[in-house]
Amino acid sequence: MKALFTKKTILSFITSLLLVFSFFCRPREIKIPEPPSDRHQPYNFVGRNGMVVAAHHLAAKAGLEMLKKGGNAIDAAVTTAFALNASEPFASGIGGGGFMVIYLASEKRVTVVDFREKAPSGIPREIFNDEGKIKPDGLAVGVPGTLAGWVYSLKKYGTKSLADVTQEAIKIAENGFAVSQTFSRINKDQYEKLIMNAGEGTCYLNEGFPYEPGDLFRNPELAGTLKLIASKGIDEFYRGGIAQKVVKAVNEKGGVMDLKDLALYEPVEHPPLQGTYKDYTLFTIPPPSSGGVHIIQLLNIIENWPVKKWGSNSPPYIHHLCEALRFVFADRSRYLGDPDFIKMPVEELISKKYAKQIVFQIKPDSLLDFYPFGRFDERKNDQGNTTHVCVIDKKGNIVSLTQSINHFFGTGIVPENTSDNFCFSTSMFKMMASTSSLAFSFSEGCFIFFQATFKLYEPSYNV
Repeated sequence: MKALFTKKTILSFITSLLLVFSFFCRPREIKIPEPPSDRHQPYNFVGRNGMVVAAHHLAAKAGLEMLKKGGNAIDAAVTTAFALNASEPFASGIGGGGFMVIYLASEKRVTVVDFREKAPSGIPREIFNDEGKIKPDGLAVGVPGTLAGWVYSLKKYGTKSLADVTQEAIKIAENGFAVSQTFSRINKDQYEKLIMNAGEGTCYLNEGFPYEPGDLFRNPELAGTLKLIASKGIDEFYRGGIAQKVVKAVNEKGGVMDLKDLALYEPVEHPPLQGTYKDYTLFTIPPPSSGGVHIIQLLNIIENWPVKKWGSNSPPYIHHLCEALRFVFADRSRYLGDPDFIKMPVEELISKKYAKQIVFQIKPDSLLDFYPFGRFDERKNDQGNTTHVCVIDKKGNIVSLTQSINHFFGTGIVPENTSDNFCFSTSMFKMMASTSSLAFSFSEGCFIFFQATFKLYEPSYNV
């Protein structure tokens, strides 16, 4: 009897199967559209082995290079943060503080590192006025936590050394870069503060005048300071020669900081605050940040409306979003502060039930005259600024980092011969007028979304 399958037909069949299998299993082609001419328009960037997002291209490039050298997301985030100190000095730096949300892919765990500034131990309660603000002088300077937070995260969750993650920032500070329109505009806006607290000779001014777009900005003394920190460690900043210069500069401008304040500073690690939006789980920062609480609160409110049907920036979308934010900021002024000093109804604020109560009060075609827990004064401008960094590596580790010096160029106070390198945070220890206790809240709200299944992404992101 003749065999149904010869050796030749069997080999041909197997070859065909392999071809079909390879066709269906080949890497999915990703079509990347051209970026819009207006950089403010939404655009989805795509990567395969990782991604770095930052407010300055030199800082993002520094973080990307760290990923290419085998660093993980934490290494790249700290590299990017250092580089922002050199390339975006008006928004953050080692004289400030921040929060870092970290997702550890191998553990499927999220953690938060809190390195916000703290009030000096000798700060008098009486300095706060009725608005909970103080002047941008030495009394406005908080004990900076940025360096401590970066290095804590690097040592515990990173793989690289302090010398490794400072290299690109040092290069940027030494070589300089062309000033952008944004840098120039902010430099001009903050000119009087810089003249008053840093003087005409500061590198943050161009021979005593604001920088114009296209001017070369260099900060060689910052490079020197970072080299010193890289070689001696952050004890040089918190207990060594830099610490002495920091205290001297702050107190010469009317501050009350002492060496013990710097020596005793330590970052704090917290479990994240958790919420949901439809089928996504949200991990974010707990108080003293107010941003985390109120991002969850806002999403709980928005979840009740057909925002997709309305469309982004449509009249009903803008109206409802603005009304929701009025309630959110009323709650922020009423409740949020420092958990070391006051109790806050966090669980109530982020509950779905409370969100529905707010939704019920919002009218679809008019404004309210009153927003519970305080009137919304739209003339009041709560100025402040931050910068944000997002990093994801090829293993799925994620960092969402927000850091700040609170106001552009902070107080403008610069320690002598430490490189004109950082501006200290102002009003980082507010006494909220409604609480009658030393409380402070910060609006930073870095966060990480996951789908309900906790699956991160298909392995199709790349650099």
